[in-house]
Amino acid sequence: PEGGVLSKPVTLEMLNANLDRPEAGKPVQLPTPDLLTQKPMPLPELKARAAAQLRAQQEKENKAKSKAESETKQKEGAADNESSLFQSPKIRASGQQRIHKVNATVKGLKQIQLHVSDLGNKDHDWANWIEPAFIDENGQRIPVEKKHVVSSEQSWQQLKYNQSAGGSTLMVDGKKYAVGLGTHASSTIILNVPAGAVSFTSLAALDDGGAFSKGKATKASVRFSIHKPGKINQPIESEWESSYEPEYVDLDQFALPDDLEVTIWATSPHLYNPTNMDIDHKGRIWVAEGVNYRHHNGRRPGGDRIAVLEDTNGDGHCDKSHTFVQEKGLVAPLGVAVFDNVIYVSQPPELLVYTDVDRNLKFDPTIDKREVLLTGFNAGNHDHSLHSLTAGPDGKFYFNNGNCGAVFKDRSGKNFYMGGPYKGGGGEWFVDHLAASGKRSDDGHIWSSGFTVRMNPDGTDCEIVGQGYRNSYEQSLDSFGNAFQNDNDDPPACRVSYILEYGSAGYFSRDAKQIYKNLKRPGQDHGRAHWRQDDPGTMDVGHIYGGGSPTGVTIYENGALPERYHGAFFSAEPGKNTIFHYQPAPQGATFKLEQNNLITSNPDKKYAGSDFVGRGKGNHDENQILFRPSDISVGPDGAIYICDWYDPRVGGHGDRDESCSGTIYRIAPKGFKANVPSFDLQTVEGAITALKSPAINTRYLGLRALKQHGEK
Repeated sequence: PEGGVLSKPVTLEMLNANLDRPEAGKPVQLPTPDLLTQKPMPLPELKARAAAQLRAQQEKENKAKSKAESETKQKEGAADNESSLFQSPKIRASGQQRIHKVNATVKGLKQIQLHVSDLGNKDHDWANWIEPAFIDENGQRIPVEKKHVVSSEQSWQQLKYNQSAGGSTLMVDGKKYAVGLGTHASSTIILNVPAGAVSFTSLAALDDGGAFSKGKATKASVRFSIHKPGKINQPIESEWESSYEPEYVDLDQFALPDDLEVTIWATSPHLYNPTNMDIDHKGRIWVAEGVNYRHHNGRRPGGDRIAVLEDTNGDGHCDKSHTFVQEKGLVAPLGVAVFDNVIYVSQPPELLVYTDVDRNLKFDPTIDKREVLLTGFNAGNHDHSLHSLTAGPDGKFYFNNGNCGAVFKDRSGKNFYMGGPYKGGGGEWFVDHLAASGKRSDDGHIWSSGFTVRMNPDGTDCEIVGQGYRNSYEQSLDSFGNAFQNDNDDPPACRVSYILEYGSAGYFSRDAKQIYKNLKRPGQDHGRAHWRQDDPGTMDVGHIYGGGSPTGVTIYENGALPERYHGAFFSAEPGKNTIFHYQPAPQGATFKLEQNNLITSNPDKKYAGSDFVGRGKGNHDENQILFRPSDISVGPDGAIYICDWYDPRVGGHGDRDESCSGTIYRIAPKGFKANVPSFDLQTVEGAITALKSPAINTRYLGLRALKQHGEK
């Protein structure tokens, strides 16, 4: 009818009777007349305040960068990197790993030099070249024998064949080896290269005879390297390494189900400060690093990197690692995703794509391809920015961005304005998302920052499938397309939730101009106000669990874990030193989410070093709080892998661990032996094998291949 139909006045009883989740004894009050008639709250002078914060942060970062560059120049000195064919990380007796795989190209060379540096400490440096051999063009091994040795020099004793420097059996981590060269750093062995040899391979290790004395680790520390003939300048600091001893949380600190075990798969120096990781279809782990995080920007002058870690002998431990790409423009990137030879890196303001054309796992700009897929995302070196990309069962890609906002155009030419009133926490801001607040995007909608994007792999047809987050770190989709995430809070209102497609989580108002605090009602619970649960048009909050700093997530649908974990959603919570475990169950238009623990280093819940416990800095002596899981992934072997940032502090845009230690833990049934299925995507059978993989991004390869095969 003309003029519409008048509704009855809303009463307090009616309002509370229609709440989705009423709380006994805590009724939501009706707005007062003053509240209904007040003028909108003016926005604070965010631009001026943010500009001052940005200037202060940039000055601090520039000082740190200048200091780091000066220190690096002093270290490098006259190092001749052109002569180096291989260089191991620093190997210490006190480290987790004392053996590393060696592989160097020697094609066209007549001689090579095997060198071991003592790193300034000459005590107990028993060094072994285990099972050294040349490889010819046909892949045949040519074991190194006495006849290949031209000369050898070492600081103690003489070169030993098939014995350690001390004359005992070659032994590393309690394992005996029958063949090898035993020497003592500093040491140089010159070898003749046999005709037809194209590469040299070996294991480089600290011998147990030097690494331990009276049951305790010695101060032994070495670095192995291989060089062309000529002068050797040591040490060669071609890649940044921490000068501190690597650290990690002891395995006996963890609590997890009795039928599962946690082991250390890799630790520093294979990786440092891991922000995110992905596992490719061959079981290699790709890690995005944040050595230059926040006020430490410039600590690694060459820029942060994407590292590739491998377990080449299947013993459940990483024995080989290298840099895929390192750029000065990579500053604590928060996302890496790997699909065969295509690697996506989330580095604000850009979503980057690297194509490894020659498939050698090393980015070479003269051969490989680097592309900016999308750009316009705030903010650089900021936690609330562009996060990792994941694949969905629909063949689409999904990624999210925190409440720093964005102004970007997809590859179809559509503009998206992701506004909101937040601009703080330092970092580098690339687009004016404040001015974009309330602006209608080309799809006809007004969106707010803190959002999830769905798109085609080529960056076309972007859609905003969720908005109004504070800082969701990652999303994961099950095989039915149900998307789940966690989200950060203004303490204490962290949550884990189902992403209702096109829904708003409520952190900002629907016009993207006001924060939840401005809209809080009298007597309203903080969590319900934080996620605007009493307002129409807001998605269900899921599970609010209070204070924290949630990071990486994953769906687990099949694999090595017991069947009770099928369909699980795992969420990393570094603030509480825990990986949470949920079994989502449909409940109306959302999912019921009940929280359990998969693993924790802090079962007594004595939290520290996090904003929700008084913004304390934490303490390195509190071992239970140092487990700061930044991501969790499912491997193609069906095991769970967790990367640990390791720090007494989390959140608050800061870190305190100068060693930049990082560790990857593996969770699997007791006695688990990894087996990564091989497959050929050129066949239908191979594509189906990939589609069945426990690893989500490997399943995408199978789906894509089946589409390409077409109907049969």
